[in-house]
Amino acid sequence: MNLSRKQRRARAKDKRKFLVAYAFTTVMFASDSAGYISAIGKIGTYEPLLDRMISGQTRGVSPDVLIREWECSICHKNYEKCPHEEGTLYNGISCQLIAKNIKFMGTSFVDEPKDPRCRVNDLLVIWEVGGAKLFEWYGFEVYTENLRFKNIEYARSQKLISQKAAFTLSEFFSVHLFGKVVFIEK
Repeated sequence: MNLSRKQRRARAKDKRKFLVAYAFTTVMFASDSAGYISAIGKIGTYEPLLDRMISGQTRGVSPDVLIREWECSICHKNYEKCPHEEGTLYNGISCQLIAKNIKFMGTSFVDEPKDPRCRVNDLLVIWEVGGAKLFEWYGFEVYTENLRFKNIEYARSQKLISQKAAFTLSEFFSVHLFGKVVFIEK
């Protein structure tokens, strides 16, 4: 029986069992954009969200944070007790609020984040195929190559992937800025 390419892919997909996925994200940037906070979101067995991330429909991240204090960028005092007004120029410098004493509560995956820089950078999907683990790593747009390598190393250090898988992924992304890598570990 001759099967079309699409039918063969569908049949192969039926033989694999979805185990878990991890989304490596940037969730918040410093006011000067030089620093950022990363997080990893575990996507249990909710495959529709996974499909939306892979297709690019849902890659935004919205952080849930509790900010207990705001600092003035002009005088560096508690904003509630300082005389400056946010957005007003003082000697040519705009007064900005700096978040202090932040408690990170979690993240939500959204279609359109308030800050478009907050998004899923990498996605690790783990399947079981005939007793072996199949790892799919999706590398999306990142601000720096080093972020992707940090994500791969973090996945290895947390034993989500093996040293051999980490090496293969790093090798691929040292040549390609983004893409998909499949690694089977028996």
